[in-house]
Amino acid sequence: MLDAVEPLVSEPPDAEESGRRGARLAASYPHDFDVQRLYTGSLMRSGRFDDALEVVARVAREHDAPVPTNEFSGAYASIRARDYVRADRHFENCLAASPDSADCLYWKGLLAASMGECASAEKVIRRLISVMPHQAEAHSALGNLILVSTKDASAAEGAFQERWRNIEPNGFAWEPTPAISRISDEFRMHLVSGDLRQALASSERWSEAVAGTSETRFRAEPLLLSIELLRELGRNDEARALALKGLREQRAWTPDEKFDANVELMRLAYLTGGIHEDRYRMLRDEWMAKKKRSRVDVWLASYAGLSLTTDQIELPVKPGEYAQDWLASSSEGYARAAEDFAVRGRFEDAIQHAKAASAMCVVFAPMMGYLHARNALAHAYDGAGLREEACNSYASISQMLIRTPDSASALASKKRMRALNCKQETR
Repeated sequence: MLDAVEPLVSEPPDAEESGRRGARLAASYPHDFDVQRLYTGSLMRSGRFDDALEVVARVAREHDAPVPTNEFSGAYASIRARDYVRADRHFENCLAASPDSADCLYWKGLLAASMGECASAEKVIRRLISVMPHQAEAHSALGNLILVSTKDASAAEGAFQERWRNIEPNGFAWEPTPAISRISDEFRMHLVSGDLRQALASSERWSEAVAGTSETRFRAEPLLLSIELLRELGRNDEARALALKGLREQRAWTPDEKFDANVELMRLAYLTGGIHEDRYRMLRDEWMAKKKRSRVDVWLASYAGLSLTTDQIELPVKPGEYAQDWLASSSEGYARAAEDFAVRGRFEDAIQHAKAASAMCVVFAPMMGYLHARNALAHAYDGAGLREEACNSYASISQMLIRTPDSASALASKKRMRALNCKQETR
């Protein structure tokens, strides 16, 4: 088994070789559950999700009752294969056999949240918390669900406080310390409440708090958020200066294969006027030529500057895929896909992706997707000539930003509402 795993921990990881070794091992020990589970994992890492599901089905046939870990593998492989009905069936089988399975509860909740099934997601996550009351990320998920469902930071704060109480100093996928985790949660609450100035203050405190680390994933997020918010608040000169400063500083950051901040900083520098279009196009093309076309990289590259769309890049986001990859399928990814489709005149696709982005019950990174999704939906309806739907969407943006009525999105929404002659009572 160690021999099959060894290619995954080598540099660079070789999932295909691991799959070949796993296949030989699985053929030698066809009834060994641990071996078959290892083989399933190697198949998924190689992108062979249908083959992984066949292994899961074969293991299931050899047992009289569902095996929770096998059902979880089936659910995860189904999500990767974009068969969400099948994924939910595996989750149900897992929970029927083991009602307290933390993995199945957590991921079932995330899948429901990504599909916009907020009430179902909240029920599942509350069940998870009853099973594991000290699980910090469960409280974080609940806080996000309540925040997005109610738009009320005070209603969600209790769940976030439980997260802060239970989080472990070394138990982070994104924020490096409990204190910084608290700042990021406060940012979410200010953003969803529509107070963009307070959100900016939080992102700036966040940037200061991570200034001592060179880790890209820690440095990039608050920096990008601050630039976006400065643009939104009409402070374009400051946004441009910060984007150019970030481009210089990120050369010294520790490389992160899962998130290359360079292309996103280039996009923001271009949008704020810090990089000329010709130079931006050249830099972007050079970046794409060097980067391996991984799923995350394609997502970043395909939306790097909406006015510079690249037809040959396939849009990778699909509704419901949040639980597979939080970055490539976050509300930000959907929102940018929607805007990209709208630029190309594909308004039906734009509306589909914008609806998916707006419905998601999550405010994880990139967190500005929460606002971008609502803008994308309004623009998609507007471009498609659906006046009533566009009026309602623009009105919802104005209502969301009632605490920051002078923000760019709020002003643009009001301007379009006047142009469309939207009624005052529009919801």
